[in-house]
Amino acid sequence: MTTYPEAMTGIGIGWESKTASARLRRERDAAVSLEVLLIPCERCHARKGEQCRTAKGWVAEQPHVGRRRKAEETVDACLGYLGKNPVAVPDA
Repeated sequence: MTTYPEAMTGIGIGWESKTASARLRRERDAAVSLEVLLIPCERCHARKGEQCRTAKGWVAEQPHVGRRRKAEETVDACLGYLGKNPVAVPDA
Protein backbone atom coordinates (compact mmCIF):
# COMPACT_ATOMS: atom_id res chain seq x y z
CA MET A 1 0.00 0.00 0.00
CA THR A 2 1.28 3.48 -0.91
CA THR A 3 0.81 6.26 1.60
CA TYR A 4 -0.39 9.69 0.55
CA PRO A 5 2.97 11.42 1.27
CA GLU A 6 4.77 8.77 -0.81
CA ALA A 7 2.36 9.23 -3.71
CA MET A 8 2.74 13.01 -3.60
CA THR A 9 6.55 12.93 -3.66
CA GLY A 10 7.75 15.13 -6.51
CA ILE A 11 4.29 16.46 -7.36
CA GLY A 12 4.13 20.23 -7.52
CA ILE A 13 7.70 20.75 -8.61
CA GLY A 14 7.62 23.21 -11.49
CA TRP A 15 4.10 24.41 -10.78
CA GLU A 16 3.36 27.98 -9.89
CA SER A 17 0.29 29.99 -9.02
CA LYS A 18 -1.76 31.88 -11.58
CA THR A 19 -0.56 35.13 -10.04
CA ALA A 20 3.09 34.11 -10.37
CA SER A 21 2.53 32.98 -13.98
CA ALA A 22 0.89 36.31 -14.83
CA ARG A 23 3.73 38.25 -13.18
CA LEU A 24 6.38 36.29 -15.09
CA ARG A 25 4.48 36.81 -18.34
CA ARG A 26 4.30 40.58 -17.74
CA GLU A 27 8.03 40.68 -16.96
CA ARG A 28 8.84 38.69 -20.13
CA ASP A 29 6.61 40.91 -22.28
CA ALA A 30 8.25 44.05 -20.87
CA ALA A 31 11.71 42.62 -21.58
CA VAL A 32 10.68 41.73 -25.15
CA SER A 33 9.34 45.26 -25.72
CA LEU A 34 12.69 46.71 -24.69
CA GLU A 35 14.68 44.15 -26.70
CA VAL A 36 12.69 44.87 -29.88
CA LEU A 37 14.14 48.38 -29.97
CA LEU A 38 17.69 46.98 -29.82
CA ILE A 39 17.23 44.94 -33.01
CA PRO A 40 17.07 46.55 -36.47
CA CYS A 41 14.00 45.58 -38.50
CA GLU A 42 14.67 43.77 -41.78
CA ARG A 43 11.21 44.51 -43.18
CA CYS A 44 10.85 48.27 -42.75
CA HIS A 45 14.56 49.00 -42.13
CA ALA A 46 13.92 50.65 -38.76
CA ARG A 47 17.22 51.14 -37.01
CA LYS A 48 18.05 50.38 -33.39
CA GLY A 49 15.95 52.55 -31.12
CA GLU A 50 13.32 53.27 -33.80
CA GLN A 51 9.82 51.87 -33.96
CA CYS A 52 8.65 49.92 -37.00
CA ARG A 53 6.87 51.79 -39.77
CA THR A 54 3.93 50.88 -41.99
CA ALA A 55 4.14 50.86 -45.79
CA LYS A 56 2.81 54.44 -45.78
CA GLY A 57 5.43 55.59 -43.28
CA TRP A 58 3.28 55.76 -40.17
CA VAL A 59 4.55 54.41 -36.88
CA ALA A 60 3.29 50.83 -36.56
CA GLU A 61 1.27 49.82 -33.50
CA GLN A 62 3.24 46.57 -33.17
CA PRO A 63 6.75 45.65 -34.32
CA HIS A 64 7.02 43.42 -37.37
CA VAL A 65 6.81 39.71 -36.63
CA GLY A 66 10.39 38.88 -37.58
CA ARG A 67 11.78 41.60 -35.34
CA ARG A 68 9.55 40.53 -32.46
CA ARG A 69 10.49 36.84 -32.85
CA LYS A 70 14.20 37.68 -32.68
CA ALA A 71 13.60 39.72 -29.54
CA GLU A 72 11.58 36.86 -28.00
CA GLU A 73 14.37 34.38 -28.78
CA THR A 74 16.96 36.63 -27.14
CA VAL A 75 14.85 37.25 -24.03
CA ASP A 76 13.90 33.58 -23.67
CA ALA A 77 17.55 32.56 -23.92
CA CYS A 78 18.47 35.10 -21.23
CA LEU A 79 15.64 33.96 -18.96
CA GLY A 80 16.40 30.28 -19.54
CA TYR A 81 13.06 29.36 -21.14
CA LEU A 82 14.48 27.58 -24.18
CA GLY A 83 14.06 23.82 -24.24
CA LYS A 84 12.10 23.67 -21.00
CA ASN A 85 8.60 22.34 -20.59
CA PRO A 86 6.74 24.94 -18.49
CA VAL A 87 4.77 22.18 -16.79
CA ALA A 88 6.97 19.29 -15.70
CA VAL A 89 5.18 15.95 -15.69
CA PRO A 90 6.96 13.26 -13.64
CA ASP A 91 7.59 9.98 -15.48
CA ALA A 92 5.90 11.15 -18.66
